[in-house]
Amino acid sequence: MDETMSDAMAQYQHEYYIEHRDSIRARHRAYNRAHKEEIAAAKRAYEERNRQTIRERQAKHREAHREKISAHKHDYHLRHKEEKAAYQAAHKPERCATEAKRRAAKHGGTVGNPVAIKEIYRQAREQADITCYLCGELIPIGQRHVDHVKALSLGLRSGGSPRSYPAPEGGWGRWVATSD
Repeated sequence: MDETMSDAMAQYQHEYYIEHRDSIRARHRAYNRAHKEEIAAAKRAYEERNRQTIRERQAKHREAHREKISAHKHDYHLRHKEEKAAYQAAHKPERCATEAKRRAAKHGGTVGNPVAIKEIYRQAREQADITCYLCGELIPIGQRHVDHVKALSLGLRSGGSPRSYPAPEGGWGRWVATSD
């Protein structure tokens, strides 16, 4: 086929699509709904076969569009501040346990049972009479946080406290409530 014929064909296909856009989209949506599992399996198989190529392509895209991506993330953050704050407040125990695990991993430690860690955070959040092991003062509810006796973020060690909790099974050291 010569170039003018292919240009004419492309023009015709474009005009046809514009004219029948709604019915074409409806047909595609119906097909996708009917073959949802099959499409997902094919996509997973493709991603497994081409993992490295996909990562390289994504890295190249991020590098080429860094400013646009940053601006979009910033705008999204500003538009959804309240929702993000509400979600973070509702999931604080999980976030705290994840953060403790991250800090421990960063310093070569391990953190054990996540259920036991969440219980420690719950106790620190709800018990009325918790004393800071550093200053000896009572810590008001809402101004507490839990850290490892060897404060992972600071590399500190503590002499112990009447309000320290045994580390969860599989963990290391002791956990304490401290003031922020």
